Amino acid sequence: MEYLKTIQPKHIRRGMVVDIVVDGKIQRGYVREVLSKGLTTRGVKVRLHDGKEGKIVHIPTKSELWQEQIKFYNSFLFGPVYGYWNIETQQWDLLLYDNPYTGQVERTIVWFQQEQDAMSFLPRLPHASILSIRRLSKKRLYADQIQPLAPDYIRIDGQRKITYQRFREIEQLLRQQ
Repeated sequence: MEYLKTIQPKHIRRGMVVDIVVDGKIQRGYVREVLSKGLTTRGVKVRLHDGKEGKIVHIPTKSELWQEQIKFYNSFLFGPVYGYWNIETQQWDLLLYDNPYTGQVERTIVWFQQEQDAMSFLPRLPHASILSIRRLSKKRLYADQIQPLAPDYIRIDGQRKITYQRFREIEQLLRQQ
């Protein structure tokens, strides 16, 4: 692996997206802390938000990150999408999520690419007994199907989080092509 030798630790900031080497594998994440004190020939060592430590091998550009996002959403939008249907209200289930960082209550929709993932996540929900797993219709835009609920965010596979407005923009962009 070729480490970035020209970058100085003072140029690495908390929250930057970097690629590091962990146990011989490249992993992407957000910088929590810069561990290197000065410029060395072996690269800059950082700790990511998930606690993993390694030396920086690449700093992705905004266009690289955008391309990866578009690639993900393109495969997501044109594959099967599963969500939670509330049997009592006869509409998609809206979760009220307390964000510990902002202190706000976020209106969130949760979607999955695999039905098995949706089934394994279901027991974690407090009102799981009144929910069923359904596949979203491809005839209408996904954003239009949940618009009456006015969600703030959409969580995909329980991990990736995107605002409703941003998801709507990306979906319209990709469906036009």
